[in-house]
Amino acid sequence: MYSKTLLVFFLLCLLSVFTHGQRANKFFRHDYTYIEASQGFYKVHTAPKNFTEARRGCALEGATLYYPENKNEARAVASFWKTTQPTLNSWVYGGISALIAKGVFETVDHKLVTAMDENWHAGEPNDALDIEDCGWLLQDGSYWDGRCDVKYPYICKKTLRSLEWDYNCNMSNLDYRFNEDIGKCYKFHTTPLTWTEAYAVCSAEQSRLAVITDKSEADYLAQLGESTAERRGDGNYLRGLFHMGIHNRFNEGWQTVKGTALVDDAEFWYGKYQPGPNDPDQCGSMFFNGLLTQINLYFLPDFSHGQRDKKFFRTDYTYLDQVEGFYKFHTTSFTWAEGKRICALEGASLYYPENAAEAQAVSAFWNSTKPNIGWIFVGMSDLMTSGVFETIDGRFISELYTSWKTGQPNSGGKERCGCLNYNEMHDCGCQLKVPFICKKKLQLLEWNSNCNMSYLDYAFGGNGKCFKLHTTPLNWTEAYAVCRAERSHLAVINNRKDLEYLANLTTSSWDKIVIGNYFRGIYHVGFHSKLQAGWQTVKGAPMTEDADVWWDNRQPIVDEYQQCGSMFFNGRLNSISCDTRSFFICEHEVDSLTLDQEELYQ
Repeated sequence: MYSKTLLVFFLLCLLSVFTHGQRANKFFRHDYTYIEASQGFYKVHTAPKNFTEARRGCALEGATLYYPENKNEARAVASFWKTTQPTLNSWVYGGISALIAKGVFETVDHKLVTAMDENWHAGEPNDALDIEDCGWLLQDGSYWDGRCDVKYPYICKKTLRSLEWDYNCNMSNLDYRFNEDIGKCYKFHTTPLTWTEAYAVCSAEQSRLAVITDKSEADYLAQLGESTAERRGDGNYLRGLFHMGIHNRFNEGWQTVKGTALVDDAEFWYGKYQPGPNDPDQCGSMFFNGLLTQINLYFLPDFSHGQRDKKFFRTDYTYLDQVEGFYKFHTTSFTWAEGKRICALEGASLYYPENAAEAQAVSAFWNSTKPNIGWIFVGMSDLMTSGVFETIDGRFISELYTSWKTGQPNSGGKERCGCLNYNEMHDCGCQLKVPFICKKKLQLLEWNSNCNMSYLDYAFGGNGKCFKLHTTPLNWTEAYAVCRAERSHLAVINNRKDLEYLANLTTSSWDKIVIGNYFRGIYHVGFHSKLQAGWQTVKGAPMTEDADVWWDNRQPIVDEYQQCGSMFFNGRLNSISCDTRSFFICEHEVDSLTLDQEELYQ
């Protein structure tokens, strides 16, 4: 990732989060609760932060770090605190400190808090060891002075009287600019930040880093950036570039902040170079002149698979009519990232409940099929930025049904992935290995009629076969697993005609610039000698010994070092080490809707 900071664009997609609200409706944000007794909105942050981080977190959300203004508010918030987070019975940070002048306590909005204030606990403030400059707050509303660097939960507050509303952008943040032609609101930030910091600020504002969808939008953003030139400050940051909503932080290939994959077409990257999956710079940006004006051409659609009218996706998925979705329970335990990847390979996504109805339906499916499994991963995490939990497709948690267990999330940055335990959500370690559920929505289903399968990126090659050329380098075993996850197998060569077709297919990859440590010019295909029974196809048939299909006109000897099969760009076959990384070709037989159920990922 870039170590330098950039100016950043933030994007608010209309209708994505805010659907109503302003002072008359007593609405601020979905993640804040209105308390009539104190006429304010409140949010308990259970993930611990230090005082500065807590104060900044509230400010980014358009609120302030809470302190009780009177006994009435103290009682109301204490009741809210006990009701919503009964296990959170220790301190939270209060919005007072003596950071400006030692011993002079003030609120975050600069009201003086004297030592005689009745809210101080007996004997406080005492500035023990000369290091206690921040206010700690108990449920009864009393203050203690304490250190500012320890991490505690905190409460954010927005008063009803301070609430203003931008009706064009349908939000409480007044410094977003509405573009009527595009139908979106934008805010250009001129305080340079790293990409991760910018992402966090964007999320706190209930927005996201800008994702360009067409040329007119790119042109507008370039013009917007130019209009702020006089407000750009000095400092150590990279000028002329702007953070955008694309990244490869998961090492799964380039994708948008909403989880949509990018086609690896180098034509639309500066210098006709798309960074490879192992490139150290993993965050996306746009040049000042809007160079990525055709970025929409390398976005994949949000849907890709299925046979909607027959309510069929794959034979290993179960359709739940009440929520119009397909689900598969993976009982083999994997890490969160591995589970997410496996679901994606199957054309689905790691499950998270979108509403109470889905949570109930999937819980019933879970209990009826795998009642002995207590924990599963769900498709939400704060891996993009600590403390900001989002779904794998970039949706804010506040939009969705959530059933956090009391006191959760509470990791403070150590437990960054979502889990379900008997319908209660927890934050948990991403490197744990637990089962998971994959999901495919009925409304997203498409069908490849030529190939009679649920993947649209396979091309019909004649003889009842379809093929897909993968240009993300993997070793042979990984490539085998990917093809099987797509209900296919590594391409099997039966004759010279098959080889000629596949050799022609590889020409489409010659202009792709993929940086990294892999073997160029060869492609993994479906034969091997891993079973020490001679060269055979992945379907178990012996490989042909015809000289004209093999490199150097002979079938290679079987040895322990090169047990996997490959094809040169000219269509000749050869042996290769199974650990070698390269492109690969998958094959799907058109008359095959079912494949042997086997453990694909061992």
